[in-house]
Amino acid sequence: MKSNTIQRLLVVLAVTLGSIYLITPTMRYFLGVGETPVLATSEEKLAELKSQSVPLGLDLQGGVDVLLAVDTEKTEAAKVTDIADIIRRNFSAESPSIEGSVEVSSGTREIIVTVNRQDQVRAADNTLTEMSEKNQYFTYDSGSLQPNNAMRLPVNQDLLRQDMVQTVDSSIKVIRDRVDSLGVTQPTIVKQGNDRIRVQIPGEKDPQKAIDTMIRPAKLEFRGVHTSDQQVPGSDGDPSFPENSSEFIDITTGKVLEGKRIPPGYEVLPYRQTNRAERGQQPETSTRYILVKKQPELTGAALKDSHVNIAQGGLSAGEVEVIVQFNDEGTKRFDEITQKYSRKPLAIVLDGVVYSAPNITERISGGYCSITGGFALEEATNLSLVLKAGALPAELITMDMRTVEATLGADSISNSVFALALGSIIVAVYMIAYYGAAGVIAVIAVIINVLLIFAFMKLANATLTLSGIGGILLTVGMAVDANVLIYERIREELREGKTMKQAIQLGFGKAFSVIFDANLTTLISGLVLLQFGEGSIKGFALSLNVGIIATMFTGLFVTKALIDGWYEKLGNIGFGTLSWFKHAVHIDFLKLRKAVYGISLVMCVGCLGYVLVNGSNWGVDFEGGLLTEVSTEKELTTQQVEGEFEGWRIQKVAGVNQFLVRTKLAEEGEQTLAAAKTEVAQRLDETIGAGQYTVLSSEAVSNEVGREFTNKAILSCIIASLGILIYLAFRFEFVFGVAAVVALLHDVIIAYGVFNIMGDMKLAGEVTLDVVAALLVVLGYSVNDTIIIFDRIRENRKLHPNMPDYKLINLSISESLNRTIMTVSTVVFVLVVMVFFGGSGLFDFALVLLIGVVMGTYSSLYVASPLVYFMHERARKKGKAITYRTSGEQEVQPMLKNR
Repeated sequence: MKSNTIQRLLVVLAVTLGSIYLITPTMRYFLGVGETPVLATSEEKLAELKSQSVPLGLDLQGGVDVLLAVDTEKTEAAKVTDIADIIRRNFSAESPSIEGSVEVSSGTREIIVTVNRQDQVRAADNTLTEMSEKNQYFTYDSGSLQPNNAMRLPVNQDLLRQDMVQTVDSSIKVIRDRVDSLGVTQPTIVKQGNDRIRVQIPGEKDPQKAIDTMIRPAKLEFRGVHTSDQQVPGSDGDPSFPENSSEFIDITTGKVLEGKRIPPGYEVLPYRQTNRAERGQQPETSTRYILVKKQPELTGAALKDSHVNIAQGGLSAGEVEVIVQFNDEGTKRFDEITQKYSRKPLAIVLDGVVYSAPNITERISGGYCSITGGFALEEATNLSLVLKAGALPAELITMDMRTVEATLGADSISNSVFALALGSIIVAVYMIAYYGAAGVIAVIAVIINVLLIFAFMKLANATLTLSGIGGILLTVGMAVDANVLIYERIREELREGKTMKQAIQLGFGKAFSVIFDANLTTLISGLVLLQFGEGSIKGFALSLNVGIIATMFTGLFVTKALIDGWYEKLGNIGFGTLSWFKHAVHIDFLKLRKAVYGISLVMCVGCLGYVLVNGSNWGVDFEGGLLTEVSTEKELTTQQVEGEFEGWRIQKVAGVNQFLVRTKLAEEGEQTLAAAKTEVAQRLDETIGAGQYTVLSSEAVSNEVGREFTNKAILSCIIASLGILIYLAFRFEFVFGVAAVVALLHDVIIAYGVFNIMGDMKLAGEVTLDVVAALLVVLGYSVNDTIIIFDRIRENRKLHPNMPDYKLINLSISESLNRTIMTVSTVVFVLVVMVFFGGSGLFDFALVLLIGVVMGTYSSLYVASPLVYFMHERARKKGKAITYRTSGEQEVQPMLKNR
């Protein structure tokens, strides 16, 4: 065996062993969990294995369920305080500044304004009138302000209610950003009722930990500290103003001293003090109390970034600190504050706790600040990420917290895993039966392909969802495609009398361009999907994109190394004798082009018209819905609660006989909500039995993804189509790109329309995120077979430069038939298995892909290729020359002829 072949085989072995090493903890973890674990493992070891495993989404493993509510009273008080601050700033901006006071009433419904000087009443009156008319913050009668007379301004209640809605929406965004930044992807976060938020985080089992580390307020403030009026020498010898809280409060308890009172404008806060530790030990922290101003000088809203820093000496000796960087406005403001508090302490307050109160010895104009407090490294890292994601716009109260099981029942998950195994086995048997020994090598390459996907997901800490499993299963079919293209090329070379060695070299060489082009166009679609996708779509897109890259590696490198090794060791290798069509077959596909165009036009217009007239059958992901909490008398599975009804999303609460049932709410309004509650009760009577359950609560919830996601999906289609068009124009010719894009849009429109029609006929489900993912994959995958034919047209044009287009295109399609049938059949086998054995979780996803793949084959033969002929004929009639790019980038300009 040649040294070069041995080296490549060693690379294959190293990659395989490395992948196995990376996914071994995942395999051991899943063998050690469940009611009847296969591998006996301690709780400590399971926790360690879990941290090293590929994380699973909510649909596969469940997680924590937390119901949060916005503290309405504090949120409204904060809004009124903000309005009062605006008035103060406007008064200060006058020249000279308006003297007086702006306070908030105890009930936070009114702002009390007092102006001290008669000569400033008019300026204050103008300011209040302008604010009242322009922003409608409060009610004010122009000209009613009198000097030294408290004016009460009722705050606009409609404005407060509107602000509450915006606060909840903003909180949802901040929570999502935080959870994602902490490495926990694909949470479920929905608005429930008017002022509550339900958060489900996959993989977590401790709800309190999730609240502490991910849903903390992270309200960062810089506040002045109460100081003595008299200067004393500081540590540097210069005079400073020391903090004097001990003159008013017991600093160990925070209680006000007898005969004393807290100075106006100040409040008592806990102060977390840190004592430096010996080398190798964690710093010790203690709590005392300190007087700080109620009104912050600067807040975390001015933050631009944050990161963790370890002081010199390494982690064992250095103190862990969080460095925050301000934005431009914050940098300017912090410079002014540090000048204002020169020689005085400035408290850094986080979530109502003072972490440090250093004396400001000089102006700080760089826009950076350090937060210390005896942090452990993990605590500091989480704090940094939470600060970077932003502070919550309101304080949230925990209403309920619990652990929930997977959104898909155990039966659905097991069915999906069974489909993955069965589909892989069928494809393996098919390949071995068709290609013999070479088929065995193809199977080995596919196994390595799947190992690579899981290994990469482990390295990227990417969440695996059910649609991700579907993506891997689809990759199994696509990975075989590369081997089919190579093997069919080798067969052709053998038929032409080449030796086995020559046939192998030429087969791989000639197959390279079509494998590269076909996979890269799918990758373009996958990358767009990853960029614009949400929720489970990202899990699918990631597994698909990684699968495409792994497919190219295993198809072009692994398969080549294994075939060379086999041939050099045994002196021969079989590529099978079975064939769908004889090599000399010739079919006149272009003859039917006009009739087929009519059929395609009818299908496209019919499907598009149906959707436009009847609307899309949006699922619970896209529509507002009803969330019903149900307690049952006896233990049931999610499948038993769902029964024969579709469109429900059901989760079981871990450890108790309770379920969260989410159903679609087509329209908003009290009557619709009441009707939905009645319908749920009727269905539960049928599935569980009347009197066998109790409805604990029932409330409207928002959609998981807004309707703007629909716009994102459309934008994804446009961008992916443009990407494919540009790429094919560069690799082939602009006409080929146009034909391919028209064909793939034809496939997407028909697949979407047929799915909606089947959904209305109760033969399919609703349009969910997974269905949208499948449609976007059809966008990239359906062009694969088109590229196979285009590649043969390009090659035949080089071999037969004077052959008329009509004959050339028919010849190219006919010569590609075996490859077309093999590449499509492997994917169809996989998708059929997913449809019939993948359970309800994969049914709709696989059905859309199946329709799309079948239509993709049809459009490659009868839409894209005839369209190329049509556009070339038009160019010929106009006297234009057509330029073909060959795979070697040479250009051929043939004389166009009629048939």
